[in-house]
Amino acid sequence: MKNKHLSILVLSATLCLGYSLSSCKGNNTPPIEQTTKLEFEQTEYLITSGTKVTVKGDVSGVTYSFQGGAPEGVTLNSETGEITYDENVDSIPEKIYIASKGDETASCTIKFTVHPVLPTVSINNVSDYFVSGDRVIAESKTENGTEFAIEYGLKTAVNGISVDSQTGIVTFSNDVKEIVKPDVYQINSRYDTKMRLSMQND
Repeated sequence: MKNKHLSILVLSATLCLGYSLSSCKGNNTPPIEQTTKLEFEQTEYLITSGTKVTVKGDVSGVTYSFQGGAPEGVTLNSETGEITYDENVDSIPEKIYIASKGDETASCTIKFTVHPVLPTVSINNVSDYFVSGDRVIAESKTENGTEFAIEYGLKTAVNGISVDSQTGIVTFSNDVKEIVKPDVYQINSRYDTKMRLSMQND
């Protein structure tokens, strides 16, 4: 009877010890931290003014910036990710766009939709007719005053007539005796804006 009682005590102690060790081990295990990775829906965005570009999921505490700073004329709300700019410009270079929260970052490429304002070519010569040595005075300019380079040339080749592409000076050789037909002179500006003039010999 005495031996049986001892066995029960030993078994009870073993069970309690095992339970106690298991409980201590569980309490000492640190909780697993849940981290959220910053990520954009796309690697590249083609945007218009007023577009908000944000990361997926929870955006609280996330700030936004352009690598190297925003392009000229572009405004970014660093908290909301809203990007605004004047679309009526010639071009805006694409930029790397960065989202940050603590040590986490994500990036994508932003491309800007623009609507270039086409220039108008105007001729400032008094006459539409030119003799050898005359120079065409022209300019290519948009409504907001932006100027574009001009190149000069003949619409079709004419024997005995040459035009300097940069200065617009017209030169006739001595064997040019007849009046040149209209619409042979051409002024080229960016975006293929053109106006034509006529020429005549001495």
